[in-house]
Amino acid sequence: DHMYFSSEEYGATIGPNVLVGYQYTTGLYNFWTYHSAPVGDAGTAMINDFTGELNLVRNDYIGKHEGFVIDLGMYYSENLKDHNIGYGLGWRTNFDSHATINETTGERIVTNASGSKTYFEYVPAEFATDEPLIRDNNLTTYLADDGSRNILVAHDYDNDQDLEIIIYTPDRMRSIYDGNRLARIENLKTEQFLVIHHDAYDRIEKVTDFYGNYVSFEYNLTTGNLEYQLVQDRKSTRLNS
Repeated sequence: DHMYFSSEEYGATIGPNVLVGYQYTTGLYNFWTYHSAPVGDAGTAMINDFTGELNLVRNDYIGKHEGFVIDLGMYYSENLKDHNIGYGLGWRTNFDSHATINETTGERIVTNASGSKTYFEYVPAEFATDEPLIRDNNLTTYLADDGSRNILVAHDYDNDQDLEIIIYTPDRMRSIYDGNRLARIENLKTEQFLVIHHDAYDRIEKVTDFYGNYVSFEYNLTTGNLEYQLVQDRKSTRLNS
């Protein structure tokens, strides 16, 4: 088998260029295929057709009002089964996202809730985005490698000791990372937002929205594991245990 490529631009100094890369396999990616099946209270099981990795996805709560609502999901990754950050081995919420900079390579990396990683490479803003908050302020931009067209902007203060990373999406959503943790999500079109609060142990303590609704997380003082979620919205209060 073979594949044929052609170009209108060719010559003695122009030739094909093949780039070979390595993909981090943990978590969920929209460019891979999966087999899925419901598995009761655990949610939906998703098996990666290439790696065989098991992921579980479930929704615990979604706000009932209009606009930008709290949508709380839980993710399990087989490759993270030895790690417990408060929700049980392998589990994370959709708000457990971290942004870092590789000190050796300078790569900007966002680790998402399922454990997947998105890498960002430098691209000049005029070629990367039409977002006025970026173009008008002449910010340094990094383009996601997953085809999403998401843009990362890093503000470095005091030699990276105080780092703020912001992700912009093409539909004008903005995610702000403070101290490498996801701290705030904003809808720039409606000016509505979610705020993610963390406790002293780097666990999510509460998620609040533009209207004052919230989901709080209560942890066992002995084990450190999540005991229940307290949901308070304008219509009701309930516990998820």
